Amino acid sequence: MPDTVYDRFKAARLEHWAVRTGNGSVWMHEREWRLPSLEEGRGIGGLRAILVGDVSWRPTTVVVGWEDGSTGRPLPGPEGNPFAQPVWELPRLWRESQVWVWDAGSGQMVKHAPGVLC
Repeated sequence: MPDTVYDRFKAARLEHWAVRTGNGSVWMHEREWRLPSLEEGRGIGGLRAILVGDVSWRPTTVVVGWEDGSTGRPLPGPEGNPFAQPVWELPRLWRESQVWVWDAGSGQMVKHAPGVLC
């Protein structure tokens, strides 16, 4: 965000959620947002939305479990089964949060309910 907007975030003690894009910014090499990870047992109730600039963008999938590739049955882990395969899904935060996407055509943010963009 521009320095003027960043200054408002900093004044509100929210600068850790902002990426400066003005002159001398140390963030210009990293032009992507990262989803925070969840610690075991913590919910996502405090997260209000995920903001993205392209409706086709998706986060990288993550391993959420294991299954037997020959039967499709769930496994506790890959050990001891030569047919064990990881089960990949979009991150929990993406699946369970509102996702707001910038629509350049209308010049507005469009809200998508949790799970709609999965």
